[in-house]
Amino acid sequence: MACKLYAVCVLLPCVLLAGVPLSQGNESCGLSLLEAVLEHPDLEELAIVIEGAELIAILDDLEQVTLFAPNNNAFNGSNGLLYLLGLEGASLIDFLLNGNNKAASILLYHIVTKPYNASQLTNGLSLETELSGYNLTVSINSTGSVVIVGGASNATVVTPNIQVCGSVVHIINAVLLPGALSTIPSQPSNSTPGSTSAAPNQAISSTLFLGLVATATSVLLL
Repeated sequence: MACKLYAVCVLLPCVLLAGVPLSQGNESCGLSLLEAVLEHPDLEELAIVIEGAELIAILDDLEQVTLFAPNNNAFNGSNGLLYLLGLEGASLIDFLLNGNNKAASILLYHIVTKPYNASQLTNGLSLETELSGYNLTVSINSTGSVVIVGGASNATVVTPNIQVCGSVVHIINAVLLPGALSTIPSQPSNSTPGSTSAAPNQAISSTLFLGLVATATSVLLL
């Protein structure tokens, strides 16, 4: 049984969650991408990983982009990222500590440099991401679903067109990987889009650390 995490309000100000409704198809100006993630109950795990990967400021400032946001199941489902890391003898904590911030690179790979509504995601379209040198490709399957093809994994859009002040959020059912886990570049502390250099040891909150341990443990017990 996958463990739900409720650490977001400890890690980030809960005031962001109050009184800012998300809209699907109707733009809500004044709402940042970070706030949009915090507002959605199916993006709790994503919010926690954003904090651990030191991308809070970036998500709070980015505008006019597309975010493919992995849902909770994409992290701790039966074929989620934590399970896949476990098959490699790794954990999400390994991707956040000791100068090995590959989690930031994975998240930047989910941010496209231009806003695209679902109707603009046409078959074969190449999407430039905020992870320099790595693109995504759009594929429309036989049922008409939008599939985002990454370097080492694919994801299907399950909730499209959440408008966030010029940006667009599409919730997806899997974490997109730019390549094999061993080849994913690390990001420096307080990383900026496009940077791929190695980082010094990163500080990580005890609440986040315990939350990641709980999630990883629950997946191993499935």
